[in-house]
Amino acid sequence: AVVSTQSTGKKHMQDFSRLEETHRLITTITSCLLEQFDSPSAVDWVGFANEAVKTIFCLSEVPDSVLKELLDKVLLRMFPPREGDLLDNMDDNPSQEPLKGLHMYRLLSLLGQTALATLVHLDTRVLDELKHRASVREQMEEKSREKKGSRGNKSLLPDTTMTDAAEEELGLQGASADDAEVEHIRQVLEKEIVTGPGFLAKFTPLLRHICSSPQLYPCPRVQNAAILALCKFMLVSSELCEDNVTLLFTLLEKSTDEKTRCNIMILLHDLIIRFPNLLVNWTDKIYARLRDSSSKVRSTTIRVLTNLILNDMVKVKGQISELASCLEDEDAHIRSLTKLFFTELSKKTNAIYNVMADIISHLSDPDAGHSAHQFQSIMKYLFEFIEKDKQAESLVEKLCHRFRATRSDRQWHDLSFCLSLMSYNEKSLKKLLDNIICYHDKLADEQVFANFTLIIEKARKTVKTEELVNDLEVKVRFCHDKGGDEEGSCTEELASQMKQLIMKPPVKPTKARKGRKATKTNESDNEDNFVEPKKVLRPVRGKRKPPVSSEDSDDDLELPEIQQPTSVSEDSDEDFEASLRGASSKTKNTKQVKTKTAPARRSSRR
Repeated sequence: AVVSTQSTGKKHMQDFSRLEETHRLITTITSCLLEQFDSPSAVDWVGFANEAVKTIFCLSEVPDSVLKELLDKVLLRMFPPREGDLLDNMDDNPSQEPLKGLHMYRLLSLLGQTALATLVHLDTRVLDELKHRASVREQMEEKSREKKGSRGNKSLLPDTTMTDAAEEELGLQGASADDAEVEHIRQVLEKEIVTGPGFLAKFTPLLRHICSSPQLYPCPRVQNAAILALCKFMLVSSELCEDNVTLLFTLLEKSTDEKTRCNIMILLHDLIIRFPNLLVNWTDKIYARLRDSSSKVRSTTIRVLTNLILNDMVKVKGQISELASCLEDEDAHIRSLTKLFFTELSKKTNAIYNVMADIISHLSDPDAGHSAHQFQSIMKYLFEFIEKDKQAESLVEKLCHRFRATRSDRQWHDLSFCLSLMSYNEKSLKKLLDNIICYHDKLADEQVFANFTLIIEKARKTVKTEELVNDLEVKVRFCHDKGGDEEGSCTEELASQMKQLIMKPPVKPTKARKGRKATKTNESDNEDNFVEPKKVLRPVRGKRKPPVSSEDSDDDLELPEIQQPTSVSEDSDEDFEASLRGASSKTKNTKQVKTKTAPARRSSRR
């Protein structure tokens, strides 16, 4: 299934002819592998085998044939020829004998490296060679068309427009050809290497059997080699990956060997990059390894998640609170890795702000198991990345609404502590004041009240409008004092008082001056009932104005005196309306006097 190549097709590299299968270099490499296969003294046989497989794929003209022959010879040394498949020829307990356990470990390592080298060979060298050959073929066809067009008969020359159209069509054909080559390589990897008729496909049941039967293969090296080989097989084919992903995560959770769990986590990183859609629903299992008992597994998981998240291969969701909890890990190295992750994440626009509310919600949950000291230490570090005023304003509103979903006093303390960590301007403090209805009943708690007192003290240093700070302080103290009554007494009365308190206070009205319109108050009822005094008509053409009654003069016109209300009450509203009605009756009398004097003016003109 592997396509033979004649050159690498890469730029800035000299062309060379690949070696035949019987070349001395190729035969020497394979013979060394076979001679040392049975030797227990060959400690680094696996490392040598990995480099030998890479060399064969780089130099050999038919690397698949060379590796297939090598694997067949290895199997003959391990298992005598019998009828049936590979699993039927295996003993019930091959890992009990030291030599057979060593043979199995080396065979599995060779299988995994062969599958991975085949993937790299097809996906890079063969694909590049196919594209190179397609471009060369295209250039040759273009030269042949130019030769045909350059002959003496001008009538046979194509139009320039036809030539341009042909070139455009040729470009589209070249792009579609590249897509066809990529699809061809993908189909080969999917169905002809580790599945179907591929020479590695017959080893897939063996790998599944060893991974799912740890009681038959208790040797840690054999188990580790089988899991690694299975993961490398899964990298080749998405179909095989989908069939074995459940088994892989089961091994990640239940394996007792920390080295095995670390290796699975590293290979899961490669699987997510190659098949992201297949593993998108398994990210919770990966985050769960941050609570692993082994510090090596936790540090490996942090490295894997850091690489995946920063490269946008895994979306940052609520599970990132698991990463935030590592800021208080007992291992100093894990704490430094976690701080490095959040520092790099903060360089992305609004990345930490977008998940801050979810982190607070998850870590403040009583079931999360974090102490108050740990929560406060984590939040102090994370809030250092909230620098923009708009982020702080929006976060204040979100945290205020979170108070309504709380279930315990501990959550009140955590949310109020987070509010106290932020720096406030007028807008953010206004958000806190407008949403006081969300947390007014929690202010009876002493710790919540202490956090809000700290907020008020910080706001006095940064907010220029003192009235806004004073208003918040009055309301906070009122809710704290009234909410502290025992047995919830005066609940309805307290609710009505709170409703009046959170309303905007009325603006103090100003006294009206003579001959001017009275200043409007903030009360809508006063605006409707207020009647402006009518102006006196001006004299016509400079003639002297006839005398009118004293009720018609501006000096004697009485306006209602508006006293400054100390508090809004029903009695003050009634007195104010009565004074307005008196003013309206006097203005009506003024109108009647004016109408009577009008005929006298007309007679004087005559």
